[in-house]
Amino acid sequence: PEEPPAQLSVPEFLEKLGAMETDGSGISHVTAAGLLMFGREPEIIKKFSRFHLEYTEEGDAASNGIFSDSGDWSGSLFDFYLRVSARIMSAGPFLSEGQAQEGKGQAADGPQKGICEALANALSHANYYDRVGVVVRRERKQLAIANPGDMRVAEEAVIHGAAPDARNERISRMFHLIGVGDGTGKGLTEIRRIWNSNGWNRPRLLEEFNPDRVVLILPLTGEEEAGKQLQARGRNTWKKRSFPGYLTILGTMCGQAERKLQRQWEFPKKKRFCAWPYWRRKV
Repeated sequence: PEEPPAQLSVPEFLEKLGAMETDGSGISHVTAAGLLMFGREPEIIKKFSRFHLEYTEEGDAASNGIFSDSGDWSGSLFDFYLRVSARIMSAGPFLSEGQAQEGKGQAADGPQKGICEALANALSHANYYDRVGVVVRRERKQLAIANPGDMRVAEEAVIHGAAPDARNERISRMFHLIGVGDGTGKGLTEIRRIWNSNGWNRPRLLEEFNPDRVVLILPLTGEEEAGKQLQARGRNTWKKRSFPGYLTILGTMCGQAERKLQRQWEFPKKKRFCAWPYWRRKV
């Protein structure tokens, strides 16, 4: 917004944010994006009957998850974003060993930025009229973030930072105004850069059909990349060690063949064994 929030009334601020708008009669009302972003679940499902948000962790009881219909919190997108990002960042591998022992919730800026970007992307691109909701699953070695709806641009374009094409532009803009994402469509590119800088396996983007949904897999380990690097080093080492040995074996075989030929053929003295015209059969 052009004016500082402190100088705006609540309705003015929400209108600047895109959560409210004024119709032709001068009456202000909540937008669909504002309802999803800041509303309460009982009111949201009146317009989006299949609306559902879910976060679970591997090996944890279902009661410890975060569900939009649990009734103990608002069930809105923004509240879900805050709760889930805090839960994910509260555990390794985002915390250092010392921080984990001290129970501190501070995490590295890089991974935290990538997690927040991934969550905001899923919430901005979800089709809330579809059959499945936004589901986030934290496992020991990976984080899966799934949102309903198909991909609006080609996968390669998404990976290489296509122009922004969020299904819910107002929600994307709201996240941008609070400092999450830059609205350029390069979110996945930035996430891949962060994951690479941390030595983790490359994120994968999957598309599923019937029901349609997009799944972003964020590995939390570098085992696969480490394995690839180890294999590459092994191949290079094998080449360096094997090639000279191959030449030695080849040279030995050629020398044996040459001596065998010399026993069968007589060559003029002081002539090198290198040309067919010098060969003369013994008689």
